[in-house]
Amino acid sequence: DANDTSSAIRVADDINSTNLSLINDLSVPYEFDNVALMTTSTITLPVSKVLTTKGYYAINDGGGANYTQTAGATPNIGSPAMSQGGYAELEILGEIIPKQWGAQTSAVGTTTGFDNSTIAQAIYNYMTTNGVGLCSWGNGRYYFASNVNQPVVNDGLGTNPVYNVGTGINSTELFTDQNIDMFTHQDNFAVISMSVRQAGADGVTKYTGVAFRSNGLCRKCRFEDLDIFFFKFGNLQRYSLWNVFSKIFYNGNLCGIKLARNNDMEDVSNPSPPDPWNDPGDSWYHNANSFRDIVCNGGKALSGGRGEIGFWGAIQGCRFSEITAQNYERDGTIPNQTIPLGQVSTGMQIEGGGPTSTNAKGNTITSFYIERTFKGLKVTD
Repeated sequence: DANDTSSAIRVADDINSTNLSLINDLSVPYEFDNVALMTTSTITLPVSKVLTTKGYYAINDGGGANYTQTAGATPNIGSPAMSQGGYAELEILGEIIPKQWGAQTSAVGTTTGFDNSTIAQAIYNYMTTNGVGLCSWGNGRYYFASNVNQPVVNDGLGTNPVYNVGTGINSTELFTDQNIDMFTHQDNFAVISMSVRQAGADGVTKYTGVAFRSNGLCRKCRFEDLDIFFFKFGNLQRYSLWNVFSKIFYNGNLCGIKLARNNDMEDVSNPSPPDPWNDPGDSWYHNANSFRDIVCNGGKALSGGRGEIGFWGAIQGCRFSEITAQNYERDGTIPNQTIPLGQVSTGMQIEGGGPTSTNAKGNTITSFYIERTFKGLKVTD
């Protein structure tokens, strides 16, 4: 059994200490302390030999895994090249564990660390190509210095999913200190049970970047059980349909959620698109999305006041329940970065496509609590 390492051969770098008959016995796995010892071993291992590691960098670091010695060139960084030829193919059983690909965590309170961007991108590429939909981040804080993009696959709603799952908002955190779109995505993208943080060192650098930006159609996406801190935008989407936002605390972001109607999604005027709602051309739509148990807290932002807006969307047929907007207290005298110049901070703003397009309609708000916010609700067409 490749998962039973109790009878595994313990391999040292000295081939003389190893029984050659056991090296060639495919029924007995070889065990290494870490990936570096495995890939640099001087032993020539037979194809199909099962290999095990106790950790990626060190024993019990969460990156231990099973591999199979395979001929040819490595297809990805999760299956490393072997010094004696071929590569060790990583065993993936229904989920991807980033620490098995070399991801590292950072200490609590740090604003930078080991950059996991390249590893995460390789994981997303693998998931999209191979149909492994679950990425289990596990405990720890993971730093990202550059964007991670879900590859675009325009094959309708059958696009292979990318589900990022943590162990809870207090135990898994993905963070950056850079002015970046941290994650860009399309259909069937999910982020569940973790915190996502812009961890700039001071009040100026915190309010930059986007936690999650859509790079086209985003349908059947899920954002659930999250804390999102200190970005310019928490979620920024261009076209959306059947998405679910649930149990999210947007804290200290200039804008919690924006569902934009124009290709320049960050334009503070949110101009009308050239084409009407749901038109094949340069149009807009955000339909049948669900928002429940959402707290948008402007926080103590910059010297100019607090956050600018909790939710802003050009929407139709969307549902809101158990929504809170609080601490949006900019008075419009300080230049806004996410809403029209001169507009006071707003809890929720709902609109349609503008004067030449389709009105907002079919939206339902069942419960909305507002506190310490200059304008609680603004609805325009």
